[in-house]
Amino acid sequence: MGKNFFQINITDEQVGYANQIVNYSLLHHPVKDIFHNDKESMLRQREFRFIGSLGEIVFADTYLLPRPTKSYGAIDGQDYGMDFILNHNQELIIDVKTMRRDNNELYGNYVMNIPSYQLQKENSLTEYYYCLSIHLDKVVVVKNEFQKKYIASFVGYAKRDLILNNAIGCLYKKDSIRVNKNHSFQFINDTYEVEFKDLEGPIITNNILKINGFQEKKIILE
Repeated sequence: MGKNFFQINITDEQVGYANQIVNYSLLHHPVKDIFHNDKESMLRQREFRFIGSLGEIVFADTYLLPRPTKSYGAIDGQDYGMDFILNHNQELIIDVKTMRRDNNELYGNYVMNIPSYQLQKENSLTEYYYCLSIHLDKVVVVKNEFQKKYIASFVGYAKRDLILNNAIGCLYKKDSIRVNKNHSFQFINDTYEVEFKDLEGPIITNNILKINGFQEKKIILE
């Protein structure tokens, strides 16, 4: 047994819109990020922006909120950690954190990563961090072209104050080596990890039950 999360299908239109705003950001938005100018880094940069933008688009559509009109890097795009305001019994100010995974078998010790400088920013408006996981479901051929089909998993959310007060999550300093079941990696910034088992279950509305591909699943607690 484990905590519930839900998944939905991502539409071709949502993918297309994400590609549109990401392509525009790469050409026109001047704010720098962590990536260099070599080919490999630029591919990672595009993937990073694509997954983040796609997560925000899917979140907006799922909760019937206005979509983002910009991807990363716009001078006038600073939101101070307020991606969305979601009304659910009360007003929740949400920063969406989206990651890409190989599949949607989710375990309790999987984590949501939050850079320390974002969480500790004095002028941050964020109240909650909402975790999405996106994975490639399949590749199909349409009119002799390959099209990728994605699934979004809405994992849950965490209150910012609980992380700052060390009630949940753990801070790893820059250059810390982390190991998961597939590979090891090194943090380039001080980063908080919040385990999926410590997240509040995702908000499910009547509208969400009707979305194509909706399915409730369990986070596996070992």
